[in-house]
Amino acid sequence: MAEKDSKKPPIYDEYGYPSENYSSCNEEADIGHEYVPPKEADYVNKKSKAGKKFVKRHGVMIMQTAAVCLAVVVVKDAFGYDVLAHDLFNDHEYEHSTMLAYDEDFVEPEPEPEPEPEKKPKEEVKVEKERKDKPDKSFPTLQNLEPNGYVPDWGVLDEEYVRLEHPDGTIDYIYCTDGVWNLEREWWIDEEGVHFDNGIIITDYYYAPNSDYETEHAKFEGKVNGPWSAWYNGYDYLWVNRVGTEDEDLTEPLRKRMPIGPVGGASYDEATNTLTLENFNMPDAFINVNLMGNGFKIKLVGQNYAKGLLAWGFYYGGSVTFTGDGTLKLYNSGGYGIDLRAEDSQSCIMIEPTVTLDVEGGYGAIIIENSRADKGIYYLEPMIMYDATDIDDTEIVRSFGPFDGLSGDDHEFYSVKDEDNHIVKHLIFTSKEVE
Repeated sequence: MAEKDSKKPPIYDEYGYPSENYSSCNEEADIGHEYVPPKEADYVNKKSKAGKKFVKRHGVMIMQTAAVCLAVVVVKDAFGYDVLAHDLFNDHEYEHSTMLAYDEDFVEPEPEPEPEPEKKPKEEVKVEKERKDKPDKSFPTLQNLEPNGYVPDWGVLDEEYVRLEHPDGTIDYIYCTDGVWNLEREWWIDEEGVHFDNGIIITDYYYAPNSDYETEHAKFEGKVNGPWSAWYNGYDYLWVNRVGTEDEDLTEPLRKRMPIGPVGGASYDEATNTLTLENFNMPDAFINVNLMGNGFKIKLVGQNYAKGLLAWGFYYGGSVTFTGDGTLKLYNSGGYGIDLRAEDSQSCIMIEPTVTLDVEGGYGAIIIENSRADKGIYYLEPMIMYDATDIDDTEIVRSFGPFDGLSGDDHEFYSVKDEDNHIVKHLIFTSKEVE
């Protein structure tokens, strides 16, 4: 055995206990690196000693840790203060604390949905609703095609004309026979005064075009410079002072014959009995046609505008056929767009498919009074009659009056009515597509 070296400081083993120190070693001892397994008895003895050394060294530390935990529990119970839950470095009362928390209203955004693949639009299939009223394959065969024919029990009247009537009462004659219709106003007024048939000229007079008779007549009652005589021709009113004359001296005012001929886009061809409207633009003018026969035509060229159409048949014929390739817009807010007074004749309206006819009236689009025709309104296929108020269930019907603006319960009328039996106020006849 080697002797202990008392001069050197003690050496501790891996468990913190002093180990034996030898000043010298056995020279005969093996100093190589060969592993020499310990004896089995020594190995077991060393394990038991090492376990005891661990308890001796770490037992104090375990007891101290347990004491600290117990103190924490005692402090929390005594003062209501949880040391472990209270972080001084994250205290909201502390000046430099920091709160890391979500807003109360915070809502985690939902992921955006993936876009759906584009779908090819389906082709719309237009289904045409079957209409009550059908277009015609042909026009009816009519008699009395020429103007100014023989009227039973009346003879030849010489009263046919085509004219334009304006709001101020003036009239433009486009065609007229040698009858009396273009003898205008039944009086003749110029710078000299009012002329009478017997040559008398009156300088003191009052002329009121297109006025109300009762209102105007009241202006002359009780006047000192009188007496007065009045005349009315259906449109205008005339009062003259008869001082210095006798009643028999003033027979009739002198009537003036009005000129006949084309007017601004409107002309008449006697050979074909056709009124041509070419870009005619008089939206306040009425087209008035009298006894022109069932062969009378209105040819449309370009775009045309008028207030309305008034036609008369008087036991002979007053039909109107619309032809050409243009359009005609008729708008009469105070009456009917087309007013045909057949007067017991076989008169009707006929529309060819090459035209576009737009008819509107405050009382109704079309009215045909006392016609002996089988239908009253004819329009050729493939033309369609459209109700501009988008009501498809319209049809041409024959019914009895009275109608707005017309009187007589015993009168028959053709008109276009809707499914509620109301006369349609706006009609369009065309072969073109209407949106």
